[in-house]
Amino acid sequence: MSKTIVRPTLSLGNHIYLYRLLRDAIGCGKQTFMTQVEEALAAGDMAAYDLGFESTRELLEELDDCIKLTVFKGGRLYATVIANEAWDAALAKGEDKPKAAKGAKQSYKKKKTRREGPQGRAPQAR
Repeated sequence: MSKTIVRPTLSLGNHIYLYRLLRDAIGCGKQTFMTQVEEALAAGDMAAYDLGFESTRELLEELDDCIKLTVFKGGRLYATVIANEAWDAALAKGEDKPKAAKGAKQSYKKKKTRREGPQGRAPQAR
C-alpha cells in the first residue's frame, strides 16, 4: 500500500478571513516574529492545527498570496502581511452594511406593571 500525503487546502474565504485577522492584529508591511503571529491566531480562537496544518509555518506558506515569510540565520522566522487592495475593498464593503440590532424588535407581550395605590404602595385585598 502506498501512502499518499493529503495536504490541507484553504478556500478563498479562508484566505480573506486570515488576511483580515492578521492585518488587524499585526498590520501590513511589518516584519513580525512567528510567536506574535501565533498569538494573533490564538486571539481569534484559531491555531494552525485547527485548519489541518502541522505548524504555523505550513499555514503561512499556504497563505503566500498575502503573507511573505523571511527566514534569518539561526532559523528565526518572520512574517510580513502584504497589503491586498482588492481584499481590503471587499472587507470595507462588508463592514459598511448596517447590522440589525439584536433584540430591537419589541415583544408582542406587554410587561406587567405593578399598580400602586394612592400612598405609593400596592392595594391590599379586602
